[in-house]
Amino acid sequence: MKRIITILALFLCLGSTGCEDKENNDIYPDAKIIKELSLIYNGNIFKNREYILINSQQDLNNIFNKEKPSSLPNIDFNKHSLILGEYAHYQGISGLEHLFTKISGKKYEYIVTVWEAANLSPEAATFGIVINKIPSDSEIVFKINVKF
Repeated sequence: MKRIITILALFLCLGSTGCEDKENNDIYPDAKIIKELSLIYNGNIFKNREYILINSQQDLNNIFNKEKPSSLPNIDFNKHSLILGEYAHYQGISGLEHLFTKISGKKYEYIVTVWEAANLSPEAATFGIVINKIPSDSEIVFKINVKF
């Protein structure tokens, strides 16, 4: 009997910890991706930065020298923020997957999985996500995972 209680207690402990991250993200609506933007610009706009957090139309205009790429949608910066990332590669990109989560307070994580394809031309690609508005002083841990 003691063994059965121990096993049940173990399952309850494991079961309750396995959902913690999902529940944690469910209570942070600002960590929701509104729109994924894949391969919106070909060129280097980052000047040694890993990512760019944009919270205003003025900031967006400054980054693209007032010539917004046609693939970039209109964004309501009163409600949304835009995070852009860039990846320079020696093979073409066949796909992207975006994951955005809140870690704590004003700290977020943006992970991009890039699928490279040898049969496509190499390029520097800018991609991004539109998310619910976050503060301009937010810290974003930016990671790129490459898959072939």
